[in-house]
Amino acid sequence: MKHLYKAVRSVALQRARAVSGDHHSAHRKPHRCHCDRRAGVASGGEHHSSAADFKDAPPPRAITGAPAWNFAPAQGLDYRHAGVHNGCRSPRPCASCASRGFPTEDVLLIKAIFFDVDGTLVDSNELHVQAWAHAFSLCDVPVVRAAIRQQIGKGADMLIPAILPDAPVALRKALERRHADFFRTHGLERVRPFPGATEAIKKIVDRKVKVVLASSASNRELQHYVRLLRIESLVESTSADDVAHSKPAPDIFSKALQKVVPITPKYCLAVGDTPYDVESALQCGVRTIGVRTGPFSARALLTAGAIAVKDSVAKIAADLDIVLRH
Repeated sequence: MKHLYKAVRSVALQRARAVSGDHHSAHRKPHRCHCDRRAGVASGGEHHSSAADFKDAPPPRAITGAPAWNFAPAQGLDYRHAGVHNGCRSPRPCASCASRGFPTEDVLLIKAIFFDVDGTLVDSNELHVQAWAHAFSLCDVPVVRAAIRQQIGKGADMLIPAILPDAPVALRKALERRHADFFRTHGLERVRPFPGATEAIKKIVDRKVKVVLASSASNRELQHYVRLLRIESLVESTSADDVAHSKPAPDIFSKALQKVVPITPKYCLAVGDTPYDVESALQCGVRTIGVRTGPFSARALLTAGAIAVKDSVAKIAADLDIVLRH
């Protein structure tokens, strides 16, 4: 059927050219969509210029048995018409494509991805829960681990006030110091990358997409994770040490955006395992894909504003062609 369609189409074009001369002549009506130039030649050499001209034509998907559009790169375009046909590269939707069964939404090409680290790229969340439980215990503050777990993803400046809103400054500093000491001594060396995390970063970078690590961890911890993942030459990073406030404040993602200028927020994605990643990125105009490698459910991530939820970063890499078109 595919070869028959090509043969019939070729004969029709040859006959039209024989009648009217080359179909790129002055008879052609101007149209922004190249699919009209290729498929819309009438017997008199005049191009179809409205959706009505194609109302009886079957969608190409039904003819070829293959996807009716492709997403091959078009140089110099930040977004592309999704209703491409036979190589159409028009950056604008057209009525003709819609009438022929093509989707006509714009397709954004993601150019930068901001990754949370703890609970997203490395398995460290429960180690942080243990460190915080130890710190609260040393300060004679009874806090159940479930309450701590619900705040994981925040930096110390946000986590402590969420659990102890009325804690004096001295207690906050003591808790932060004891958490950091315990985690550095008993937790940091036990952290391991999630399966496929390193390969995912490499695959994304190979697609010429910039990667920035956007973490509420200290810079010391973050650099340890970079070495652990073996991605020193592949990424840039921003940590809680670089900003005034950690997640869910927007500071960390705002700093990450500065590292990818002139790329604007609509061409960026964030990836994180907590609602605090989603909320932080959203305040900067950056959409987030949640991952279920942390303590939060898919519903919690979607409720916070995530546009999608995947099982892991490895799954994002497996679906990268789709992810980069969000």
